[in-house]
Amino acid sequence: PRVTGEIRNWAYYNEDFSFTKSVPIRERLTFSLRFELLNAFNRHVFGIPDTAPNDGTNFGRPTYTSDTPRNVQILGRFTF
Repeated sequence: PRVTGEIRNWAYYNEDFSFTKSVPIRERLTFSLRFELLNAFNRHVFGIPDTAPNDGTNFGRPTYTSDTPRNVQILGRFTF
């Protein structure tokens, strides 16, 4: 058919950000602090809707998400 549910789906939006700050402590010692925000705006990307007409309650409903929830990571690093 010309239009199928397996190919067409909602747009996938996912924003990842990272911020880094380096602080020199001594001549050969540096501390780096890094923040990472994965899926920063916590957008939901739903999976393909159920296309089996025999599934009475789930027919036409997306039953899963294809992305992960927001993750925040904080990393510290000493370089010498």
